[in-house]
Amino acid sequence: MIHTIKMPRQALEECLATLRQEPLRGVVTGLGGRARSRDYCTYLWHRTAPRRRLRSAGPVAPVRIEFGAPNSVVQSRARMEEFIARCGEEPEGDAVLLLFGRGRRAGHVEGAVYDGGAFHRLDRCQVLPTDPLLGLPAPIEPEELERYSRVIGGLGTDVWGELAWPRLRDARWCLVGAGRGGTALAQLLARQGALYLTIVDPDPIEPHNLDGLPAPPEVVGSSKAQILAYLLQRFRPEMTAFAVPHSMVSPHGMEALWEADLIVTAVDNVEARLVASAVAAAYLKPHLDIGQSVVAADGERRELGVDVRLVVPGQGCLRCVGGTGGLSLAEALYLLIRPLPVDEDFRRERAGSLASLSSIAVGMGMRLMEDLLVGVRAESAWLRLTQRGARMELRELAAGGSRSCPVCARSAGLGDDAPFVGRRAWGR
Repeated sequence: MIHTIKMPRQALEECLATLRQEPLRGVVTGLGGRARSRDYCTYLWHRTAPRRRLRSAGPVAPVRIEFGAPNSVVQSRARMEEFIARCGEEPEGDAVLLLFGRGRRAGHVEGAVYDGGAFHRLDRCQVLPTDPLLGLPAPIEPEELERYSRVIGGLGTDVWGELAWPRLRDARWCLVGAGRGGTALAQLLARQGALYLTIVDPDPIEPHNLDGLPAPPEVVGSSKAQILAYLLQRFRPEMTAFAVPHSMVSPHGMEALWEADLIVTAVDNVEARLVASAVAAAYLKPHLDIGQSVVAADGERRELGVDVRLVVPGQGCLRCVGGTGGLSLAEALYLLIRPLPVDEDFRRERAGSLASLSSIAVGMGMRLMEDLLVGVRAESAWLRLTQRGARMELRELAAGGSRSCPVCARSAGLGDDAPFVGRRAWGR
């Protein structure tokens, strides 16, 4: 079992500032959640623990996380011994110690994990959002350097001076929605060298889907997710494209979200967007949401729009970045599990959709995600492109999270213990 910890950069800076202001204080204590998979146990920073225990109706983070910044080997050993002693006094709970060296110890990162009554080494620390991948990227092979030379050169080096393309290649992408936008994104990922993509979509292919899918009419009635995965693997046999032809709120769909490094939604369903965003917030995963619509297309009266939102871990969710129509998480889950009858005439809501508009939206979204993987984008972003008549306008809107958001304010970083979307809630 590999033990890792995820910590937003903002939380790291707050802890370091607290230790600078209080030099006699050994560690800053935080509360965290956990995310367990077959090979990994990841601890997630939730929030700084209060000095005094407060009564709260909200969920309680089950893991104690201690953060220290020693400037000598002696201090490191002292913090480790104190941590072992505290775990002996409170043997019933899990705990994590993370030490970031400073001064003469600058660059040294070490830690320990107390899990199930035993101590383990902390194997890896992810500072978000600049390090969103659970595993470390593999080196570039010579044949890859030739095949993807333009993409490698275009992405350049990351903030650590290393080539950034392996992050895109080795990331575990989860795509929710295999319509025009989802298909365009999946094809772009395949062409740029991504190796791992899970596609979640329960819908069958209808005749009107063929303008965005490079497949013959004979596939009508087949699963969108399965046909798209098949086409991707025929194009790039070394790519692992896994299809989940089930609802996102099925055990298989939720497992795909839990196991991903990066979550992308390209759906016309606000409920699916909100649930995916809640999972991303609870497990501290970057979330890219792509939407496009043609509202009106009558002669000179044209109204088209593209909304692209990138939510960085620890900086809100879609409900507080752009909004989801006031929908609660419980309502969204209920409507996905027991959907209301759908009006077959889509024209009651919009005029239609365009593959060209989807390509624009996907290109904008991938640029945001590429900057995140390179490490130059550390803040959430919200881009909106509108066309009224012949005039186009691109705006970048405010994308700050809300401390009072009912979806992410209390559950961010709770992982498996998050209400509604955590593994424990689904296990029950």
